[in-house]
Amino acid sequence: MRRPPEELASKLASVAEQFVTSGPRLRVDDVAAAAGIPRATLYYYFAGKDELLAFLVSQELAGLAEDVAAAAGGGGPVAARLEHALAAVVAVCAPRPQMCLHLLTQVAGNDALRPLLVGAPGTPLAPVRELLREGQANGEIVAADPDLAVAAMVGAVLVACVSDPAGTGSTPAAPGRYVVRGLLARP
Repeated sequence: MRRPPEELASKLASVAEQFVTSGPRLRVDDVAAAAGIPRATLYYYFAGKDELLAFLVSQELAGLAEDVAAAAGGGGPVAARLEHALAAVVAVCAPRPQMCLHLLTQVAGNDALRPLLVGAPGTPLAPVRELLREGQANGEIVAADPDLAVAAMVGAVLVACVSDPAGTGSTPAAPGRYVVRGLLARP
């Protein structure tokens, strides 16, 4: 994949939400039409629909990654930073729970896309995994497997968003608070 120029990336980002849930049904022609980009231009930068889908997913996840990293950063107890990080996930997903659920399903079910969510540093859930490891090391958090714990935490938060899409039952921090309390070390 060639890195598309900023103007093209911006046009693709503007239509990404429409297509990230398409998976194997994604059609390059549909993306080109929605973004107002010639199909040939997309094929110049992307070898096919799999590369295009990966790019669209990465565009959707980029903002979430920034929000989660900012919320997880700073000082204070690990549990508080975990709650802030999960509240950032809720803030992004609560207004569009079905899209977030579909996006998670696409990423989890595709070996090529999975690293975009929790793989390397800079991915949306990497800060959560690192906080869990930090909490394990200092005895604040009990989680035998940080990778599995991240999946469970995000799953619980997304279910809360889907169950209460209007956000009538809680603040953005509430789902994360419930999940984090279950991971705290008990004296």
